[in-house]
Amino acid sequence: MTTTREEKTRVSEISRIADKRLAGGIPCFVQIYGKDIGRKYPLDKVQTTIGRGPDNHIVCDMDNVSRNHCKIFAGAGGSWIEDMGSTNGTFVNDEELSNRRKLKNGDFIKVGGAELANGLLHVDLVREVPEAMKPRQIKVAAARPQTIETHQAA
Repeated sequence: MTTTREEKTRVSEISRIADKRLAGGIPCFVQIYGKDIGRKYPLDKVQTTIGRGPDNHIVCDMDNVSRNHCKIFAGAGGSWIEDMGSTNGTFVNDEELSNRRKLKNGDFIKVGGAELANGLLHVDLVREVPEAMKPRQIKVAAARPQTIETHQAA
């Protein structure tokens, strides 16, 4: 005998990670697509420029990035992004910029073939790794000499 039971799906309230505020964070971009994937760029200046040219704060050395592609303005009211007349445009969350736009935590910025995520870099990630936590090499006496890496406890 088969019994069917109608089950209702429980609705959960989910908060977006992008809406959460982190204490002690520095605004930054993290490259999530392109040549320098994983690289973090702190937005710690009043104005940060992005482009292929070497005089930019964030250099994306790709042929589909303009020499002076876009700029980010930081202030007490948040960060704003503006295209600088680039050939291929600047996109925020897949929407091409036509005017200056305020950035939100979690926005995705596309500049040519590079894609960056806007977020907060926690202060602890900026500090140098303590000497005691750095890997070091030691020699082990064996039939054949070997080198292994160890980590010291803090």
